[in-house]
Amino acid sequence: MLLVVEIADSSLKLDTTVKAAAYAANGVREYWVINALTRATLIHREPGADGYASIIEQASDASLTPSLVPELAIRLMDLPAAE
Repeated sequence: MLLVVEIADSSLKLDTTVKAAAYAANGVREYWVINALTRATLIHREPGADGYASIIEQASDASLTPSLVPELAIRLMDLPAAE
């Protein structure tokens, strides 16, 4: 699998620990965890048996670019807010 995106509210700790480890161990190349409250995104890359070697936090105004599909870049702050 190339990319998994999780939107986390109450599950943020689970998504960044248990799920991240499972996705890395199963070779998911890129894993994004979007904080539903702040819209900050943790981008996990370089999966391995011990987890992801690279984890970068991006602010809501940053351009999020999937490494394998760069033409799908998005800025979360450009999306309409949920009502």
